[in-house]
Amino acid sequence: MSAVPSALLRPTLVELDAGPAQAELIQLVARVKQHAGLLPDAGGLATMRRAVRQRMLRLGLTQSSDYLVRLRDVRDGEAELAELVALLVVQKTSFFRDRQQYELLRDRVLPELSACGRRVHLWSAGCATGEEAYSLAISLRLAGFSEVEAGVLATDIARQSLDRAAGACYDAERLEVLTPDERRYFHERPDGAWEAAQALRQMIQFRVHNLLSLPFPTPESGGWDVIFCRNVLIYFDRDTVREIIGRMHSVLVPGGFLFLGSCESLFQMSEGFELVSSTDAFVYRRGLAAAQRPAPVPLPLPVAPPVAPPARPRPAPDRAGRPDVGRPVAAPPVAPAALPPLPAPPPPAPQVDERLTRALAAADHGGVEEARGWLEAYLDERPMDPRAHFLRGVLQYRLGNDLEALTSLRRLVYLEAGFAMGHFYLGLVQERLGERELARRAFRNARDAAAKGQTTLQDPVLDAFLLPSDALAEACRGRLAELGGDRP
Repeated sequence: MSAVPSALLRPTLVELDAGPAQAELIQLVARVKQHAGLLPDAGGLATMRRAVRQRMLRLGLTQSSDYLVRLRDVRDGEAELAELVALLVVQKTSFFRDRQQYELLRDRVLPELSACGRRVHLWSAGCATGEEAYSLAISLRLAGFSEVEAGVLATDIARQSLDRAAGACYDAERLEVLTPDERRYFHERPDGAWEAAQALRQMIQFRVHNLLSLPFPTPESGGWDVIFCRNVLIYFDRDTVREIIGRMHSVLVPGGFLFLGSCESLFQMSEGFELVSSTDAFVYRRGLAAAQRPAPVPLPLPVAPPVAPPARPRPAPDRAGRPDVGRPVAAPPVAPAALPPLPAPPPPAPQVDERLTRALAAADHGGVEEARGWLEAYLDERPMDPRAHFLRGVLQYRLGNDLEALTSLRRLVYLEAGFAMGHFYLGLVQERLGERELARRAFRNARDAAAKGQTTLQDPVLDAFLLPSDALAEACRGRLAELGGDRP
């Protein structure tokens, strides 16, 4: 009798129990906060219940009590907790996401580091499935660095994501954002996936790390020259962010650079950092004078990533007998030109969810708590829908809850970077909080998106909140003139 595949033995969602009870959920939220510093939103309990049910399905468990026992297991509990946390955050990533920051890295940071006369160290903190780490490695290669001269440590809390990152394989559509010079560092496999070349893989090491864990990783000698920690801090409360930033300051070399997400800032906690800005991006830099802080405890980097890459031949030596480690890998053969694709069908008309319309109706009649409840219920089921994040951000802004509005609008523009009205409201909130430089940047983003016609999410639910492109552009110019930052 043949064995039944394990997948067939897993229970369906209908077979699962209702999930943890309310008291158990509250304990889980507190445990996740202690473990990873995540700040649950108003829908945190329902979100937690859904995440627990997903993990139960994955593990083949039918009783929530069995899952809670697993979380307390001495051997597997921490690893399972990390997988649960991974379901509670939005792991949206891509190669060269926010290109303006990579341009600042290329034009300002790497030329300075190339003259330092020592090995350069970069850390991608919260690397998810690895696109950011490989983007950094490509940037180093294009700047002329070899694996002897520079290296990248990529960390994340979820081992499953790290295993995918170390596997270095991506679908073809993931590579569409790459330029020809960048794409040549990948080659197509027989199965149609694209694999990162050894020239990139030998520059990167992957490792599990929790930003709430001590000590922070450091290179074998010295500190980090560059830390990328983008779109991670939005999930932490302010005290946790302050603690993480302090630790990052301690492991950066004097003059080292800290890249945050385009909507994150060190507002009122930037002691020891100075802001370096270009036209479209900014980066924080540790002061050149060594601060009076405890020296970080060195933690050697791992010898190999969790998934070992296959052995590949070393490059041939040059005429002087030195290994040619810095030469870019050869571009893969160019495929024959394909026939022009058929025109794409028009996108389906957006569906208006009753919970969104009820939220708007409640807000119109002053039922703020009711409106908030409908939005939270909708976001619990569809956390990636930018419309609800926008509506919640606008609602909190008009109520004067600026920090809550800031959280919602940051997540909105993270999910829908071209939505002009989202950037405009983000600028209003940041201006009211006194973050003038970030407000200027948000208004410039809104103005530029309006010029491209990206004022709406093409949804009738949002009609009452939108301005025509010309009116929005004029409003942005007015805010920029008020802030002293209007430029082409």
